[in-house]
Amino acid sequence: MLGYIRCLIYWISLSIAFIIFAFNLIIIDKLILKTIFRSKNNSWYKNSRYYLFKIYRYFFNIFGGKVSIIGEENLPKDNQRYLFVSNHHTYYDSVLICGILKHQVFIIKEEIKKYPIIGTVLKRTQDIYIQRSESVASIKQLITDSKEMVEKGFDIMIYPEGTRIKYGQKGEIKSGFYALYKNLKLPIVILKHNTGQHHHNDKCKINYGGVKIEIFPAIEPGLSKQEVTKKIEDIFYN
Repeated sequence: MLGYIRCLIYWISLSIAFIIFAFNLIIIDKLILKTIFRSKNNSWYKNSRYYLFKIYRYFFNIFGGKVSIIGEENLPKDNQRYLFVSNHHTYYDSVLICGILKHQVFIIKEEIKKYPIIGTVLKRTQDIYIQRSESVASIKQLITDSKEMVEKGFDIMIYPEGTRIKYGQKGEIKSGFYALYKNLKLPIVILKHNTGQHHHNDKCKINYGGVKIEIFPAIEPGLSKQEVTKKIEDIFYN
Protein backbone atom coordinates (compact mmCIF):
# COMPACT_ATOMS: atom_id res chain seq x y z
CA MET A 1 0.00 0.00 0.00
CA LEU A 2 2.80 2.40 0.90
CA GLY A 3 4.37 1.79 -2.51
CA TYR A 4 1.22 3.04 -4.26
CA ILE A 5 0.93 6.08 -1.97
CA ARG A 6 4.56 6.98 -2.69
CA CYS A 7 3.86 6.60 -6.39
CA LEU A 8 0.84 8.93 -6.22
CA ILE A 9 2.74 11.64 -4.32
CA TYR A 10 5.73 11.17 -6.60
CA TRP A 11 3.66 11.69 -9.76
CA ILE A 12 2.03 14.80 -8.26
CA SER A 13 5.45 16.30 -7.51
CA LEU A 14 6.72 15.31 -10.96
CA SER A 15 3.68 16.91 -12.61
CA ILE A 16 4.32 20.17 -10.74
CA ALA A 17 7.99 20.10 -11.80
CA PHE A 18 6.98 19.43 -15.41
CA ILE A 19 4.49 22.33 -15.40
CA ILE A 20 7.18 24.68 -14.10
CA PHE A 21 9.60 23.34 -16.73
CA ALA A 22 7.01 23.92 -19.48
CA PHE A 23 6.44 27.49 -18.25
CA ASN A 24 10.20 28.18 -18.22
CA LEU A 25 10.63 26.65 -21.66
CA ILE A 26 7.63 28.10 -23.51
CA ILE A 27 7.00 31.43 -21.79
CA ILE A 28 10.36 32.62 -20.47
CA ASP A 29 12.87 31.02 -22.85
CA LYS A 30 10.94 30.83 -26.14
CA LEU A 31 8.60 33.81 -25.89
CA ILE A 32 10.38 36.39 -23.74
CA LEU A 33 14.09 35.69 -24.29
CA LYS A 34 14.12 34.29 -27.84
CA THR A 35 11.15 36.11 -29.42
CA ILE A 36 10.96 39.48 -27.67
CA PHE A 37 14.65 40.02 -26.85
CA ARG A 38 16.00 37.95 -29.77
CA SER A 39 18.49 36.24 -27.48
CA LYS A 40 20.60 33.41 -28.91
CA ASN A 41 22.05 32.51 -25.54
CA ASN A 42 21.08 29.01 -24.32
CA SER A 43 22.14 29.51 -20.69
CA TRP A 44 18.58 30.00 -19.35
CA TYR A 45 17.40 26.81 -21.05
CA LYS A 46 20.36 24.82 -19.73
CA ASN A 47 20.31 26.17 -16.18
CA SER A 48 16.55 26.20 -15.59
CA ARG A 49 16.15 22.53 -16.51
CA TYR A 50 19.16 21.53 -14.41
CA TYR A 51 18.18 23.39 -11.23
CA LEU A 52 14.49 22.53 -11.51
CA PHE A 53 15.14 18.79 -11.68
CA LYS A 54 17.87 19.04 -9.07
CA ILE A 55 15.21 20.40 -6.70
CA TYR A 56 12.84 17.69 -7.90
CA ARG A 57 15.45 15.10 -6.89
CA TYR A 58 14.85 16.07 -3.27
CA PHE A 59 11.20 15.04 -3.68
CA PHE A 60 12.44 11.78 -5.14
CA ASN A 61 14.63 11.29 -2.06
CA ILE A 62 11.52 11.52 0.12
CA PHE A 63 9.07 9.48 -1.90
CA GLY A 64 11.14 7.40 -4.28
CA GLY A 65 14.17 6.50 -2.24
CA LYS A 66 17.51 8.04 -1.39
CA VAL A 67 19.54 8.95 -4.47
CA SER A 68 23.27 8.41 -4.09
CA ILE A 69 25.64 9.74 -6.74
CA ILE A 70 29.03 8.08 -6.94
CA GLY A 71 31.84 9.53 -9.03
CA GLU A 72 30.69 13.15 -9.36
CA GLU A 73 34.36 14.04 -9.72
CA ASN A 74 34.17 12.43 -13.18
CA LEU A 75 31.70 15.02 -14.45
CA PRO A 76 33.29 17.44 -16.94
CA LYS A 77 34.72 20.63 -15.47
CA ASP A 78 36.07 22.15 -18.67
CA ASN A 79 34.69 23.49 -21.95
CA GLN A 80 35.16 20.15 -23.70
CA ARG A 81 31.87 18.67 -24.91
CA TYR A 82 31.07 15.04 -24.06
CA LEU A 83 28.92 12.16 -25.19
CA PHE A 84 27.09 10.83 -22.14
CA VAL A 85 25.67 7.31 -22.19
CA SER A 86 23.44 5.62 -19.63
CA ASN A 87 21.53 2.42 -19.13
CA HIS A 88 17.74 2.84 -19.28
CA HIS A 89 15.24 1.14 -16.96
CA THR A 90 12.29 3.45 -16.31
CA TYR A 91 10.68 6.79 -17.11
CA TYR A 92 12.42 8.23 -14.05
CA ASP A 93 15.93 7.86 -15.46
CA SER A 94 15.88 10.97 -17.64
CA VAL A 95 14.40 13.11 -14.89
CA LEU A 96 17.15 12.16 -12.46
CA ILE A 97 19.85 12.67 -15.09
CA CYS A 98 18.50 16.18 -15.78
CA GLY A 99 19.38 17.03 -12.18
CA ILE A 100 22.96 15.75 -12.58
CA LEU A 101 24.07 16.93 -16.02
CA LYS A 102 23.84 20.62 -16.79
CA HIS A 103 24.50 21.16 -20.50
CA GLN A 104 23.06 18.10 -22.23
CA VAL A 105 20.41 17.46 -24.83
CA PHE A 106 18.79 14.04 -24.97
CA ILE A 107 18.41 11.80 -27.97
CA ILE A 108 14.75 10.77 -27.80
CA LYS A 109 12.55 8.42 -29.78
CA GLU A 110 10.45 10.23 -32.38
CA GLU A 111 7.13 8.75 -31.23
CA ILE A 112 7.28 10.55 -27.89
CA LYS A 113 6.13 13.67 -29.74
CA LYS A 114 2.73 11.98 -30.12
CA TYR A 115 2.19 11.69 -26.36
CA PRO A 116 -0.56 14.03 -25.09
CA ILE A 117 0.72 17.18 -23.34
CA ILE A 118 4.23 15.77 -22.74
CA GLY A 119 4.87 15.49 -26.46
CA THR A 120 3.64 19.03 -27.07
CA VAL A 121 6.08 20.42 -24.52
CA LEU A 122 9.04 18.25 -25.49
CA LYS A 123 8.72 19.26 -29.14
CA ARG A 124 9.74 22.74 -27.99
CA THR A 125 12.93 21.58 -26.30
CA GLN A 126 16.28 21.44 -28.04
CA ASP A 127 16.49 17.67 -27.67
CA ILE A 128 17.19 15.48 -30.71
CA TYR A 129 14.54 13.11 -32.05
CA ILE A 130 15.30 9.89 -33.89
CA GLN A 131 13.34 7.09 -35.51
CA ARG A 132 14.04 3.65 -34.10
CA SER A 133 14.51 2.12 -37.54
CA GLU A 134 18.27 2.80 -37.52
CA SER A 135 18.08 3.40 -41.27
CA VAL A 136 21.02 5.09 -42.95
CA ALA A 137 19.00 8.28 -43.43
CA SER A 138 17.92 8.29 -39.77
CA ILE A 139 21.48 7.85 -38.50
CA LYS A 140 22.82 10.55 -40.84
CA GLN A 141 20.21 12.97 -39.55
CA LEU A 142 21.09 12.03 -35.97
CA ILE A 143 24.75 12.82 -36.61
CA THR A 144 23.93 16.13 -38.32
CA ASP A 145 21.59 17.26 -35.53
CA SER A 146 24.05 16.19 -32.82
CA LYS A 147 26.95 18.07 -34.41
CA GLU A 148 24.78 21.18 -34.57
CA MET A 149 23.96 20.95 -30.86
CA VAL A 150 27.61 20.34 -29.93
CA GLU A 151 28.53 23.51 -31.82
CA LYS A 152 25.91 25.36 -29.74
CA GLY A 153 27.67 24.23 -26.57
CA PHE A 154 25.60 21.21 -25.57
CA ASP A 155 26.71 17.75 -24.51
CA ILE A 156 24.85 14.80 -26.03
CA MET A 157 23.02 12.27 -23.83
CA ILE A 158 22.04 8.91 -25.37
CA TYR A 159 20.69 5.56 -24.18
CA PRO A 160 22.82 3.25 -26.38
CA GLU A 161 20.49 0.26 -25.87
CA GLY A 162 17.80 2.24 -27.66
CA THR A 163 14.98 1.34 -25.29
CA ARG A 164 14.17 0.56 -21.67
CA ILE A 165 15.64 -2.72 -20.40
CA LYS A 166 14.23 -4.45 -17.31
CA TYR A 167 16.53 -4.50 -14.32
CA GLY A 168 18.78 -7.57 -14.38
CA GLN A 169 18.37 -8.19 -18.10
CA LYS A 170 20.96 -7.55 -20.80
CA GLY A 171 20.24 -5.29 -23.76
CA GLU A 172 22.08 -4.65 -27.01
CA ILE A 173 24.24 -1.65 -27.82
CA LYS A 174 22.78 -0.29 -31.07
CA SER A 175 24.85 0.49 -34.15
CA GLY A 176 23.47 4.05 -34.24
CA PHE A 177 25.33 4.78 -31.02
CA TYR A 178 28.69 3.80 -32.49
CA ALA A 179 28.04 5.88 -35.62
CA LEU A 180 27.45 8.86 -33.33
CA TYR A 181 30.58 8.17 -31.25
CA LYS A 182 32.72 7.73 -34.38
CA ASN A 183 31.52 10.91 -36.10
CA LEU A 184 31.32 13.28 -33.14
CA LYS A 185 34.81 12.30 -31.96
CA LEU A 186 33.89 13.15 -28.37
CA PRO A 187 35.03 11.45 -25.17
CA ILE A 188 32.36 9.30 -23.50
CA VAL A 189 31.22 9.49 -19.89
CA ILE A 190 29.20 6.44 -18.79
CA LEU A 191 26.42 6.60 -16.19
CA LYS A 192 24.99 3.49 -14.57
CA HIS A 193 22.00 3.33 -12.21
CA ASN A 194 19.64 0.83 -10.60
CA THR A 195 16.29 2.66 -10.85
CA GLY A 196 14.63 -0.46 -12.27
CA GLN A 197 15.29 -2.28 -9.01
CA HIS A 198 12.85 -0.02 -7.17
CA HIS A 199 10.54 1.51 -9.78
CA HIS A 200 8.34 -0.24 -12.30
CA ASN A 201 6.84 1.09 -15.52
CA ASP A 202 4.17 -1.61 -15.79
CA LYS A 203 2.43 -0.66 -12.55
CA CYS A 204 2.14 2.44 -10.39
CA LYS A 205 4.25 1.29 -7.49
CA ILE A 206 7.49 2.52 -5.97
CA ASN A 207 9.46 0.27 -3.66
CA TYR A 208 11.33 2.53 -1.29
CA GLY A 209 15.06 1.93 -1.54
CA GLY A 210 18.37 3.43 -2.43
CA VAL A 211 18.86 4.52 -6.02
CA LYS A 212 22.54 4.52 -6.93
CA ILE A 213 23.89 6.47 -9.90
CA GLU A 214 27.53 5.87 -10.79
CA ILE A 215 29.54 8.19 -13.04
CA PHE A 216 32.65 6.65 -14.58
CA PRO A 217 35.87 8.26 -15.88
CA ALA A 218 35.82 9.49 -19.47
CA ILE A 219 36.67 7.13 -22.33
CA GLU A 220 38.74 8.60 -25.12
CA PRO A 221 37.39 8.94 -28.68
CA GLY A 222 38.75 6.83 -31.52
CA LEU A 223 38.13 3.32 -30.16
CA SER A 224 36.85 0.55 -32.43
CA LYS A 225 33.22 -0.55 -32.26
CA GLN A 226 34.21 -3.72 -30.40
CA GLU A 227 36.38 -1.85 -27.90
CA VAL A 228 33.87 0.85 -26.97
CA THR A 229 30.97 -1.63 -26.90
CA LYS A 230 32.87 -3.90 -24.51
CA LYS A 231 33.68 -1.00 -22.18
CA ILE A 232 30.00 -0.03 -21.99
CA GLU A 233 28.77 -3.61 -21.57
CA ASP A 234 31.33 -4.31 -18.84
CA ILE A 235 29.88 -1.41 -16.85
CA PHE A 236 26.17 -1.86 -17.65
CA TYR A 237 25.94 -5.62 -17.06
CA ASN A 238 28.47 -6.31 -14.33
